[in-house]
Amino acid sequence: MRVPSAVLVSFLMLVAGLLALAGYAFEHERRATPLLQAVAASGPAQAAPASASPPRAFTAEEEAYSVALWPVHRDLVELAAAQLATATLEYVTEKHDVNLLVSRLQPVRGEFGAAEAKTRALTPPASLQDVHQRYLDAITLYEKATTEILRIGHDSDDQHLVEAQPMSLHGAEELIKVGDVLWPGEHKPN
Repeated sequence: MRVPSAVLVSFLMLVAGLLALAGYAFEHERRATPLLQAVAASGPAQAAPASASPPRAFTAEEEAYSVALWPVHRDLVELAAAQLATATLEYVTEKHDVNLLVSRLQPVRGEFGAAEAKTRALTPPASLQDVHQRYLDAITLYEKATTEILRIGHDSDDQHLVEAQPMSLHGAEELIKVGDVLWPGEHKPN
């Protein structure tokens, strides 16, 4: 089956968008934006401007939350996001095998589901409640994108890839924003 040009263009745009996000993340890390600005941008304003004082360190409760979420992020979300991108890109550019795509993405949807359950089980401190919700929203976006792509298995319509692309891209953007708050200086998600 020949992949419609709209699908190919959409996925090339996804790759370009992810490369742009990676470039942004690299430049952002290089400039070392203070943690205080990231917390203030993603949550309720609680502190003076960064120019007035150095960035504040996490409280013990904030640090415990960040440490508890890190394995979920590293072992489930980042890995599943990379598998989603790889499987769909290979489908579009090389294999065009619906059954292979579906078999590769079914476990990915489960990984996003497990990540969501583990994240919901955590209790963030009040200062990170908005960050926690953004993280859950990002996982939900990835989960929805995966579910949309899996619909190809029912009708072989590649339009599902086009519809999933903005969800996946927005999920990646949200993960970068949350990562800037919780794990500044760490590598960025795919």
